[in-house]
Amino acid sequence: MYHLERKIAKRAGALTISRTESEAGEARKGVISVAVCDASQSVEGFDHVLFVQSIRDFYVQRKKRRFAMKLQFVLCLAVALIILGTGCDKSTEPKTTGMLSFSSLYSTAPAPAGSLQSLGKQAGALAVDSVRINRARFVLRDIKFKTQSDSMNYRTDPFVLELSLSGAVQSVSALDVPFNTYRRIEFDVHRVESPEISRLPQSEQAKFTEFLAGERYSIIIEGTVYKTGQAPQSFVFQSKINAKQKIDLQPELVVSEAAPTANVTMLISSANWFKSSGVFLDPTDAMNEIEITENLKSSIRVYKDNNRDGLKDPN
Repeated sequence: MYHLERKIAKRAGALTISRTESEAGEARKGVISVAVCDASQSVEGFDHVLFVQSIRDFYVQRKKRRFAMKLQFVLCLAVALIILGTGCDKSTEPKTTGMLSFSSLYSTAPAPAGSLQSLGKQAGALAVDSVRINRARFVLRDIKFKTQSDSMNYRTDPFVLELSLSGAVQSVSALDVPFNTYRRIEFDVHRVESPEISRLPQSEQAKFTEFLAGERYSIIIEGTVYKTGQAPQSFVFQSKINAKQKIDLQPELVVSEAAPTANVTMLISSANWFKSSGVFLDPTDAMNEIEITENLKSSIRVYKDNNRDGLKDPN
């Protein structure tokens, strides 16, 4: 029990103020009693109006403080419930996507991996007896993975795939994809145009400078050709091919809750780029452009390679 009593007495008048708050049942209630005894006699120097106003201000401020405390409590409780609710939703929501990565690998059978790649020497060739590859770049676009009844866009904008001539597997992309069984990959070997490149970031646009020059190109191969009785000659072979590639994935690529990560590897082999029926083609001769371009187009393979060792997975 809290008891506050104050007595003010002067001359014949007496003022008693008492405030009582009950801990058991009146925690939110204050009782004030003001008794003025012998009211017919005024108390000298006592301002009744100011006194009553002070009491009123006291209770107004107390109500404001209580309201503020209640409001703060309600807000804190609401925030806590939102956080808990959000956390519960995330923990119980089933996952529906996994990670599909895309890798590339350059290879040629006649030369060991890790060295500068050469197509070897062809005995009995009339003019060209060796071709060395120094740089190889392809423009790809609109990569899609096909299911039995649907299609999933993986990467739509054009990009330059520059092959690593060391023979090491290189990472190209890694994106979230819906759980599904993917049976086919489709993509374009693409002859670029300026408007579609202008939408790309500046860092990407710079890679297309040589592809947009002249007649516009989709593949650029740089190397050295060795001809019988002549000094080595540098060359730049530029292809204008536009080709849609469709490759069935055997085995199929499964991305699921049980197996949420998968990888495909694009293998590009230069073994037959500059050959026709076992005889070397001169990349500096315009008459060979169509045949070399077809060789480049047919040199691309894509397969499941979840462990990224560059080899096709058996299942």
